[in-house]
Amino acid sequence: MQWIKKTEGSRLVIVRFNQSGWMKEVEKALVNGLPVLVENIGESIDAVLNPILARAVISKPGGKKAIKLGESEVDYNENFKIFF
Repeated sequence: MQWIKKTEGSRLVIVRFNQSGWMKEVEKALVNGLPVLVENIGESIDAVLNPILARAVISKPGGKKAIKLGESEVDYNENFKIFF
């Protein structure tokens, strides 16, 4: 974990499933191409992250890309990374 924090630097977004608003933080990082570190995940990963894990990227007109998270479509930046 220290290696990830050192490598990604101040751009790293750190979230925990038990913190409020964690999904909004992931969405912002997804749009802005920031790396995300999910800490203390336990034995299971929240199902809302399945499209990210499956890289279910949707191509949109104009060469844009998006991922469907829950009920909304979120723009996808190819620089986005997620660590568990």
